Amino acid sequence: MIKEIDNFFNKFISVLIILSLTIILSISIINIVGRWFSFSLLWIDPLVRHLVLFLTFLGGAQAISSNQHIKIDLLSRYLEKEEHHYFAKIIDLVLAATMLLGILILFYSSWNFLQVEIEFGKEEFFGLHSSVLVGILPLGFMILTIKQLLKVLELISIGRN
Repeated sequence: MIKEIDNFFNKFISVLIILSLTIILSISIINIVGRWFSFSLLWIDPLVRHLVLFLTFLGGAQAISSNQHIKIDLLSRYLEKEEHHYFAKIIDLVLAATMLLGILILFYSSWNFLQVEIEFGKEEFFGLHSSVLVGILPLGFMILTIKQLLKVLELISIGRN
């Protein structure tokens, strides 16, 4: 069940990555061509920056799913042996749970930052309040939280087998 949810979430994230990349490339090309004719849309650059930030979160979620995120693995060679397989599972679970805690702390901090931005932010472009753009941070950390939680639940279910 957890694996099916994770697979669905991976497909959803892949669609968001493709959509974000398409939007980034399209509006960037429009702005570049416009500059050749002394025409520039000032709102494109900040939007592209925020979409790149969102794309970074999506890439991080994919890295969690494929276990390709940054990690320092000092014990892997020692624990590769069959007699240490149980300890490797425990270490993976502890590390995954620790990462989940760290991501939750970052989500909480980004949520607090969003609350401040809602109160003191300003209108950016197209009538969008700056809090809409800052909302990318808690949204990104929420995606990472869900992915890491699924990873922890998967490790727990593997440990039972």
